[in-house]
Amino acid sequence: MNKKYRRDVNELMLIIEVCFELVVFTLIFWTFIGKHIIDLSPDMHVNLDLGIIIIYVLLEVVLIMAMEGFAWNRLKLTDIIASQLIAVLLGNVAIFAYIYAIERQVHVRNFLLMCVVDAFVILALVYAYNRLYRYVNPVKKIIMVYGTPNALKFKYEANKRLSKYNIAKSISASNKIDVLIETIEAYECVLLNDIPAKKRNDILKFCYCNGIDVYFAPKISDILTRASCDINLIDTPLLYLDCNVSRLSIRQRIMKRLLDLILCAIFFVPFNILIILCSIAIVIDDGFPIFFSQKRITKDNCEFNLIKLRSMTVSNDINDYVSKTVDRDRRITRVGAFIRRFHIDELPQIYNVIKGDMSFVGPRPENKRNYEEYIKAVPEFSFRNKFKSGITGYAQIYGRYNSSPYDKLRLDLIYMENYSLLMDLKILLRTMRIFFKKDTLEPFQSKNEKN
Repeated sequence: MNKKYRRDVNELMLIIEVCFELVVFTLIFWTFIGKHIIDLSPDMHVNLDLGIIIIYVLLEVVLIMAMEGFAWNRLKLTDIIASQLIAVLLGNVAIFAYIYAIERQVHVRNFLLMCVVDAFVILALVYAYNRLYRYVNPVKKIIMVYGTPNALKFKYEANKRLSKYNIAKSISASNKIDVLIETIEAYECVLLNDIPAKKRNDILKFCYCNGIDVYFAPKISDILTRASCDINLIDTPLLYLDCNVSRLSIRQRIMKRLLDLILCAIFFVPFNILIILCSIAIVIDDGFPIFFSQKRITKDNCEFNLIKLRSMTVSNDINDYVSKTVDRDRRITRVGAFIRRFHIDELPQIYNVIKGDMSFVGPRPENKRNYEEYIKAVPEFSFRNKFKSGITGYAQIYGRYNSSPYDKLRLDLIYMENYSLLMDLKILLRTMRIFFKKDTLEPFQSKNEKN
């Protein structure tokens, strides 16, 4: 398909998909739940049913969008499926609770059947739309211009993991600009990875003029300027970047803390039930202690004791507690492998949030030794400490356990420079998606690898 029309076709396909899925989900909802609503009075029948259907449709749209359920151009197929499954399930639970609050009667069997049917419908529709999307948008052949040998490694990782992209050729930025541009002309897309600013600017301008799509790995300065605002001084446009140390206003800090306390109140009982059950399993499997505490670095370089459920064997060697886990790490217990897989070992950190040491959303806190090593390698790593540490965060969703310090920093800065309460809520929702992803816990390859 002609590239000129591809964007319009994709937008039209997305609108059709959204409308079709909502119609199907609404029909399923009406079949299993709507027909069986016990009305408060005969006079309210039409209004009550119609109102609930409208609420259900709006709720599903908001949740699927927040979960990136239609982000076909950015997410893998498994992430799309997970996002839509979680969003629809949450919407079903919410509308189920709403109906119960109105009528004080529920149809549990119909609700469960509706969830099962929704799941099969999602699998079928996502599979069908994925085939159509792949037909309209064939795998892009990309040329990568790289600046360092480390950046070259990205080619192999991307081709191994990302089925929507194919980095067919790589060329060093050390070549003359004329050679680079002549090579780029043969491709419909270019990836600029860690190349000098002057050459990057020249290539960007060339691609803009010639309709060649561009991906580029942002430098820290690129991310920092995202939070800038436009100012026009006479006839000169300026960008203003507020470099306030706290990064958050008083209003934002109050709202973020209120959100943390509300979430603590909601999840306190279910989290503690899981903690108790896992504690029993830990004692049976490997004895005491149940909890693991470690000094971590948070906002303004302050130290605090982070609490986790113990997932490794007890050791007298302090190095065993600060070194990264590796593939088939013998330190991890049987119960530990399970609770780490589903991140249950992080649940006791709700007490760190209550105490105020952490937030639900923020950069993950590093232990002091690793933090000092990272600072030596990447001095800007300290920028993360302008925010309070979090249980989950942007880097946890889009990064991996073994991401490099530089990549973690860039991901966390994207969150920090685009912060909003709405973004926190989106991250909390998208956190549920990581339970379906194994690569978020991918270990380091060797014990010498510290990132």
